[in-house]
Amino acid sequence: MSRPTPSEILEQRIASLKAKRRTDLFELRAQLRETGQSLKPANLVKGAARDILGMTGVPSMLWKAGLGLGLALIMKKVTRPSRNHTPELPRSSGEKLLQSGLSLLTDPRTAILRTAAIYLVQRLWMGLKNKRTKKRNRKAERLALSAESED
Repeated sequence: MSRPTPSEILEQRIASLKAKRRTDLFELRAQLRETGQSLKPANLVKGAARDILGMTGVPSMLWKAGLGLGLALIMKKVTRPSRNHTPELPRSSGEKLLQSGLSLLTDPRTAILRTAAIYLVQRLWMGLKNKRTKKRNRKAERLALSAESED
């Protein structure tokens, strides 16, 4: 067996480097395709949702938040005067319902947050009630003025 000449060794190394370059290029293209697929907007949203729902406690928190929102919507429908002027629930019942809805949203360890949320919702509630009352009063005044002007 004869010893390979330096030019033969060089040709073998060049051939092996070309083969390695082809396999690296193939792997790079596959990785590029995979990255492109993962960066599509639909796949990004799916991945984010999977990550969020995979966290502990998030599904139960979402369920509680949905339940609280549902209670708030029911509360709005119940306390909002309808067109046939049905009587509203007593204020204390509405507040109790709202407070129970908010207590589902907050963790017992966050009593300050729950208290602040209840306070803010009550202030908002009273502001809306006052606004509605002022609107009714203005309408009654206008009707009274128009009735006086007709006489």
